[in-house]
Amino acid sequence: TKNILNEFVNFQVATKIGLGFAVIPNVTQTLVSTGLKLGYSPVFKGAYKYLTDKQFRKDVSKYTGATTLEMNSLIIGYQSGQSSKMSKFAEFTTDFFQFQNINRVNKIISAFSALEAAKGWKALAKQKPTTVRQAKQRDMAIRNLREMGVKDLKMKMTPKTMARVMYEFSRDTQLQKNVFLEPAFAANPYMQPFLLFKRFGYRQAEMIGRWFNQARKDRDLAFFLRLG
Repeated sequence: TKNILNEFVNFQVATKIGLGFAVIPNVTQTLVSTGLKLGYSPVFKGAYKYLTDKQFRKDVSKYTGATTLEMNSLIIGYQSGQSSKMSKFAEFTTDFFQFQNINRVNKIISAFSALEAAKGWKALAKQKPTTVRQAKQRDMAIRNLREMGVKDLKMKMTPKTMARVMYEFSRDTQLQKNVFLEPAFAANPYMQPFLLFKRFGYRQAEMIGRWFNQARKDRDLAFFLRLG
């Protein structure tokens, strides 16, 4: 039964992702994940530094693992180590039609954007506000850093010191497996083949809904402009 279910998963990956239209929404995934949450400034700053600074590019790869992406970290129940013909076909189609490469790029963008956003929030968190607006910005920056797992505002932020933060942000915004964010029934191996692609919609909707509610409470107009 297990082999039959695995082959069913491989068939879906090959036909719906490799030979389907999954590449198209992947191209714009940054706009509805990283850019939506962090704003476009950290994305552009990080991209410029990644393209022009060889050491920074090397560090992002070394400390965050952002340049590597295995299909089994993205697709629940997918077994990339199988030697069956259908498994090999799934690997071939997702690689040939650039699905895996685009995911790697999105993961890299999320990683370095998280670092740049954290640096910006750190500067805001350390400022001494003189107006109500500045105080609100400071409080939001501190909260955002804590949500990322950054508690020490004196720490030097580099790809090495921020490796875990960058990895976790890129993992979650790119909808990779995270048992803490998946519905309980998705962990059932017998249900996984039938929920293979539905979990992407669930995770995307849950993520945007969570950000939407927080932006509404914060009266963050910039978020809604990016969302529109």
